[in-house]
Amino acid sequence: MGIALGLVLAIAIIAVVVWPLFRPPRTSQAGARRRARELQESKAEIYRQIRQAEHDRATGLIEQADLDAQVADLRIRAARVIKQEAEMAPGDSRLEAEVAQARATIQKRGRPDQNKHEVIQGKNE
Repeated sequence: MGIALGLVLAIAIIAVVVWPLFRPPRTSQAGARRRARELQESKAEIYRQIRQAEHDRATGLIEQADLDAQVADLRIRAARVIKQEAEMAPGDSRLEAEVAQARATIQKRGRPDQNKHEVIQGKNE
């Protein structure tokens, strides 16, 4: 009886210790907010660098070809950051899709208040 109880206790302890290894990793909200803040700061820095390059061109410090090359590279970096931001908020993209679908439906049918107005006008005429 003592061996069985010890065996059950050992299995329970092992299960408690090993269980977190088999769970999918969870992203904490604080970590997600920190990552979003890092992406925003990165994007702001890229935009600042674009403005600085444009200023340098306006003041004659760099040639137009150099400005074009720098800005193209910075825009690619900004697009990557924006894509990462979008991937972090999949709920937002679903919401945007629902809004777009609702707008398309409204454009097809007309706004409900417009239809109501037309019906009322039709009865009065």
